[in-house]
Amino acid sequence: MTARTWFQNALETLTKAGDPDARYDLRLFLCKALYCELNQLSLKLETELTDETQKELEQMLSRRASGEPEQYIEGCAYFMGLPFRVDKRVLIPRQDTETLCEIALNAIRDIPKARVLDLCTGSGCLAVSIAHFRPDCDVTASDISPDALELAAGNARSNHVKVNFICSDGFASISPKPGFDLIVCNPPYLTNEDMHELQREVRHEPELALYGGEGGLDFYRRFSLELKSYLAPGGTAAFEVGEGQAPHVRALLEAALPGAVSKIHKDLNGIERVVSTRI
Repeated sequence: MTARTWFQNALETLTKAGDPDARYDLRLFLCKALYCELNQLSLKLETELTDETQKELEQMLSRRASGEPEQYIEGCAYFMGLPFRVDKRVLIPRQDTETLCEIALNAIRDIPKARVLDLCTGSGCLAVSIAHFRPDCDVTASDISPDALELAAGNARSNHVKVNFICSDGFASISPKPGFDLIVCNPPYLTNEDMHELQREVRHEPELALYGGEGGLDFYRRFSLELKSYLAPGGTAAFEVGEGQAPHVRALLEAALPGAVSKIHKDLNGIERVVSTRI
């Protein structure tokens, strides 16, 4: 069987399974199995597939047809132009979160050797990206999951950046002194209703990284009360939020940090995606 024939047969399977990006996903699977780039695939379509290669492709096809995200099958996702290994231990980095990263980098653009903390780091996409674009910074990343930290540490190594990793339930194991110039966090923020309406792909991602309590605001309530002890004078905290949550999170931050300047930032789709505050 040629790669072209396999693609045509697999396309029918994935389309029936409801994959909206079936053509693109199958092209990625072929590139992975044939060790080529997307722009080279057209030259490989008449390749006769070995039994081993066909078995590998069928395994990827079966996983995708069951609803498993393409990024887990590929084992890689891109964030801020950098590659990140991902699997079921961590949330898949989203383009929406790049808004948070850009705001974070902007907040410390005039602070040399800034001290940065990334709470709920997951894959490490925020911490690693900040360390990549600002190698002079002292970046710390924390997560409650040792498995997530193991993966994040690998992503730091593969992207050739230095990040300090701490296993911590929020701020619990992190020293408040001398204080951080920047704290970023993409916490779990899905509500009960959200969890019941998840797309099948998202159901493959860790619930620990998704569920933010009945109304989705549990982590914001908790972290906002602790921020003052961990931010250095003039420091900034920035949080990703779910759709419709921004006003509530800003109110929580303003109540916990009287006099701080809080802002709501929209992502590229015009959705209020980030709330930042500066003391």
